[in-house]
Amino acid sequence: MAPGSRRVSGELVRAYPSTNDGVENEIIAPGEVSRFLLHRLAQLARDLRPVLICGETGTGKTVLAQVLHAHSPVSRAQRTINCAALSDGLLADQLRDLDHEPSTLFLDEVGELSPWGQAVLLHRLQQDQGQTRFVAATHRDLGWMVQNGGFSGDLLAKLSGVRVLVSPLRARREDITPLALHFLRIGLRGANLKLISVEPELFNLVERHDWPGNVRELRNAMLNALAVNESGMLEVADLPDAVRAPPAIARGYSR
Repeated sequence: MAPGSRRVSGELVRAYPSTNDGVENEIIAPGEVSRFLLHRLAQLARDLRPVLICGETGTGKTVLAQVLHAHSPVSRAQRTINCAALSDGLLADQLRDLDHEPSTLFLDEVGELSPWGQAVLLHRLQQDQGQTRFVAATHRDLGWMVQNGGFSGDLLAKLSGVRVLVSPLRARREDITPLALHFLRIGLRGANLKLISVEPELFNLVERHDWPGNVRELRNAMLNALAVNESGMLEVADLPDAVRAPPAIARGYSR
């Protein structure tokens, strides 16, 4: 019985072992869309052009940047800059301190940069001699921001050597049950539990939910369900209210 089958309901979570022993960053991509994306990233790893990863919050852009780095044919140091968390001065220091060796620089939340930070990053990109692989990620519509004066068009052009769009979870529902099982395994492992059974309706409900918070929301929902469960049988009642609510009501929940 495949993990993505609806008939998985009621079976033991342990019956579907992880391919990597439940490691948090294991890539779960059973659907055609996700498999194509991973294949595309493996191809792009051989190319040093900057990559801009776009997608809604919680879709796993950071994990995909790690996949891109892992497939690089050249051994590279990896550094991450969270552009939403650094002051302009710290950003300049981070960019100035880049080593003169092959490295991958992941610019997370690049759409949050101030105009001054954008200018500093653009200057660094223009000065780069090919030692650094730039990978950026954002949940924002940078094209719209350029049109409205919120983002530098020159910087967007520099970052967009290749653009990769990550689909929201609701657009790849074949991934939902395997991901839910993956997060349940992680939760069981963290609690040092061997197995848990699942109420038949739970996975049907999980697959119908739109997951506006995407993979991150699904992960939190599964771990929270385990945390409140007391019977050893995971039930629909253990899921967060927003997941159990009808779709029209669930969309109205604040997150």
